[in-house]
Amino acid sequence: MKRDGNFFCPCSWGGGGVDLTLCEKKPSKLTAESTAHERSHRKRWTESNQKCLMFLQLSISKTIKKSIPKCNDARTFLKAVSRKFKKQSKAERGKYLNLLTTTVMMVLESLPGEFDVLKTSCNTQQAEWTMDQMTAIVV
Repeated sequence: MKRDGNFFCPCSWGGGGVDLTLCEKKPSKLTAESTAHERSHRKRWTESNQKCLMFLQLSISKTIKKSIPKCNDARTFLKAVSRKFKKQSKAERGKYLNLLTTTVMMVLESLPGEFDVLKTSCNTQQAEWTMDQMTAIVV
């Protein structure tokens, strides 16, 4: 495996040239003085970038894709995804889950009398959900 910055380039991607965009930084713009090798390399890198970006965009769900800013290269796209999904500590996650539970309870309490059946149903439900299940329900 080859490593450049924060990206690992799996060897299995190499057959289609997809790894070039992740393993090497974007080549500089071509000029009138650019050599044939530089032109060829830039063309291979651009093709690799298009394939990789298409693969990445097709492999994530539409809801996540909508929250990621439009990017022109795969490395920028991966950085945008990683910024969007930072790790949270258990304490922080617990704080947000507690806030969500409190908010739901406040909403239920504020409902008028014709929603008493819903209130009773929600309050007597014995189910407990993991964070992943709760996220799937909310999203």
